[in-house]
Amino acid sequence: MIVKSLILRNFRLYPEVSFAFGSKLNVFYGKNATGKTSILEAIQFFVNFRSFRTPYLADLISKEQKYFSAELRFSRHGIDQKIYVYYSPKEKKVIYNSTNCPSFSSLLGLLKGVIIVPEDIEIIKGSPQSRREFLDIFLMQIDPMFVHHLNRYQRAMKQRNTLLKLKRKDGIENWEHEMALSANYISLKRNELTQQLVPIVEKIYYQISNENFPLAIRYKSNLKVEKNNLYEEYIRLFCSNRNKEMEIGLTMEGPHKDDITFKVDKAEIKHFGSEGQLRTLVIALKLAQWIQLKNITGMSPLAFIDDISIHLDKNRKEAINVFLEEFDQTFITTTEVPISQTANNRYFLIT
Repeated sequence: MIVKSLILRNFRLYPEVSFAFGSKLNVFYGKNATGKTSILEAIQFFVNFRSFRTPYLADLISKEQKYFSAELRFSRHGIDQKIYVYYSPKEKKVIYNSTNCPSFSSLLGLLKGVIIVPEDIEIIKGSPQSRREFLDIFLMQIDPMFVHHLNRYQRAMKQRNTLLKLKRKDGIENWEHEMALSANYISLKRNELTQQLVPIVEKIYYQISNENFPLAIRYKSNLKVEKNNLYEEYIRLFCSNRNKEMEIGLTMEGPHKDDITFKVDKAEIKHFGSEGQLRTLVIALKLAQWIQLKNITGMSPLAFIDDISIHLDKNRKEAINVFLEEFDQTFITTTEVPISQTANNRYFLIT
């Protein structure tokens, strides 16, 4: 899988711009606030069709413009392909090759990749939602059924919440049934992925940090996710919570409230870890995600790196560079002017 070119119109700072990429390393360099990260954002958008900087597509439109468009050309299994996206507050178009797609969902997993940005520290320090999204974005790339169940759970919960607010019990069991079916799938898949990542994260964390403290990562749910089927337990959970949740009009327990805990030497790292430990763990998580994505798909995922090295000491930088050599096509932003430029790589000065 190789990304070949990108064309943007009215995207962030760019009225119109195009890039032709190399098959290995692509470096965007220049001063801060020149739009380097926006290029990464535009390419990575085609991986999961959401920005890593904002949940709102309207934010991607250039100031005083009414729309943005983005076209990505890539090769997959040796076949040249194209995705075109047009968005305005009044209209959205998604065209894959020559086929109109009703939504982004059908294209999830077409391109696979992992992005590493300074804001990833929120996976550890931020809200549980940021940790759930870390798992969900990965699963969306490899499992169409996960996307289906995540969407179905959210739709059913919205209907249940409406009935809770109205304090109506008639029909609520039907929505709880829908929620329980999808909650079962979501929780088990998230827990399975967490367990798969643990040994990879541990190995990378120790290699980067040289620390011998035990590392523990656990998916935290209301229910015992070690079981093979949680449907009946979710039914009981939603039923037992029904009366008290009618008082607040919201579903308070379920996979939409689950979390992940990270402990180093038996202490929760977000409360007791140093800045270096936090950033090392985040990078280990992202590198493990890339490795596992490659293991599952048999293809080398795209890698996106937004100048994270400024937050690390010399030893950690050197350790990370060893892992970066394993990547195939990679997109990096930096404020530093590349000293040596090789013929196999592409360098773009962004001004």
